[in-house]
Amino acid sequence: MQESVPATSIQDRLNVVLITLDTVRPDHLGCYGYTRARTPHMDWLARAGTLFDQAITNGSYTKPAFPAILSSTYASMYGGPFAAVDRQRPMLARLLQARGYRTGGFTPNPLLGTRVGYGAGFDAFEEPVPPPDHRSWLRIKGAQPLLCSERINSTLMKLGLDTSPHPMYVEADAITRLACDWLAKQGRPIFLWIHYMDAHWPYHTLASLQTGPSRARAWADLGQAWRSRKSHPGNTFVERLKRLYDEGIAHIDYHLGCLLDGFDRGGFARNTAVIIAADHGEAFYEHGRWGHGAVCDLHEEILRVPLIIYVPGFPAGRRVTRQVCLLDVAPTILELLGIDVDTRMEGQSLLPDLGGSSPPLHRLTISEMVAPDWYCVALRTEQYKYIYDERRPEQPELYDLLADPRELKDLNGNQPDVEASFEAALKAHLQRVVETGGRCLDGRWERDEEIVARLRALGYIE
Repeated sequence: MQESVPATSIQDRLNVVLITLDTVRPDHLGCYGYTRARTPHMDWLARAGTLFDQAITNGSYTKPAFPAILSSTYASMYGGPFAAVDRQRPMLARLLQARGYRTGGFTPNPLLGTRVGYGAGFDAFEEPVPPPDHRSWLRIKGAQPLLCSERINSTLMKLGLDTSPHPMYVEADAITRLACDWLAKQGRPIFLWIHYMDAHWPYHTLASLQTGPSRARAWADLGQAWRSRKSHPGNTFVERLKRLYDEGIAHIDYHLGCLLDGFDRGGFARNTAVIIAADHGEAFYEHGRWGHGAVCDLHEEILRVPLIIYVPGFPAGRRVTRQVCLLDVAPTILELLGIDVDTRMEGQSLLPDLGGSSPPLHRLTISEMVAPDWYCVALRTEQYKYIYDERRPEQPELYDLLADPRELKDLNGNQPDVEASFEAALKAHLQRVVETGGRCLDGRWERDEEIVARLRALGYIE
């Protein structure tokens, strides 16, 4: 194991790369014990750095998760996540840019673009989108169901027609290439944020859709999955969804390896910290539904996320079992670089965990579901989780995570002292939200028709 190096001795030359993974659960990565995983590069970073076993997202889908990651503030604060997120929040890229860092951001997710403020503080910010689908014949009524036939698909391919489902986002290879091209032109120090979406539905990668049968199966998957979003489609299809999901994660990991090779070629590897975190997980009918989104689904399959931090010169192979959250990412980066943590930030630095010293005292973790007209929240200790839904405030849920890790037995009404403690914490949280301007119901981000179409395809809106 390497000896710990104090942050003050490396802060002047350390680069930081933040890699966020859309929709990735920790229990589908090799470093978290999943035997079917094909994630050698994430597993290597976990062995070389620090893995956090109980990292919790502060938002149940992308929109409420990212204010926590990139500003260490709750989504419901400062007008909510549907207004311009950079309006009053301490955006991490902006703070680093002010200290002389070259900043680059690359994201294919339409919820994370410049229209809602995520480009703030980035010298270069790219949000590539798939090219338009000009195949007018696909819009003829009945055309898409026909493509579920292997024979029809193969015949059309022989005629030179592209029969594959149109991609819903730009894949990891293109994102990695953009990031490496940017890196090759930069001096030091740099802050790079990359977001990968390949584990997000529909999971199919373009490389896997090169034959008539594979394309027919993809069209069939699309139809069956949407019909089964809220009702169990049978174990066989659920297992297929999980295999596809694993393939998407493996695709990310492969291109993460290409990115790490790019660090080596560019001379960045020796002095670059790498942080990997997912914004949220994915449900596979553990509690009656598949996917994620603006619904009151605040169970562990959605809220528990992978978090891996590698810093050259810091101890390798550390595994942290205490509860942390994504609010902690930005303060950790700032303290690692010797920069004062902004007083508006809600998280705590994880630097003590990385170096092996005493971590901060345990505290509550809060995870929000924020929609334009709906708010739910989960408050979590290492033993209990309390879920509040403003549409049914008289029916909160309470789970003992140690005795009931699958969250199958609601204890509401049986633990009055525990419930009272959570109710007080919720009241205090909502008061802090009000003091920052509170959440607003501004849905202007949905008015761009291109974005609406992409969000509908991804399942975020009806």
